[in-house]
Amino acid sequence: HASEITGLKQSHEAAMSEQDKKLKEEKAEALKAQKEDMEADHEMATSNLKNAHKKEIETKDSKISDLNANIDKLKSTIQDLERDLSKSRREFEAKDEELKDTIKLGEQALKDQYARMEAEKKQELEQQVNEHIQETKELQEE
Repeated sequence: HASEITGLKQSHEAAMSEQDKKLKEEKAEALKAQKEDMEADHEMATSNLKNAHKKEIETKDSKISDLNANIDKLKSTIQDLERDLSKSRREFEAKDEELKDTIKLGEQALKDQYARMEAEKKQELEQQVNEHIQETKELQEE
């Protein structure tokens, strides 16, 4: 009887050991499958992040390129405005000199005209004095 129990115990232990071994293998396979799934998920997430990052960089590079183009346009506009301003200054200075010359000529013309008027007035007064002297002489002779 005892040997039968021992045999059953050994048989039972062997069966339990075999069952434990199968459970461990199944658990190991399940863990391996879970690990592979997690690695695949990690790879996909990493790939998605890389793609998103790459797209973000491309978008920012494009914006930077657009901004640089706008900066170049503004620089060109500033240069055009500086040229126009410089040209306007030269034209203004030329007109200013022209006006100064015109004013000087006008002043000289006024001085000349005043001098002529003074000379004419003096001549008229001399003529009146001479006439008066002549009249006085004529009256004295009479």
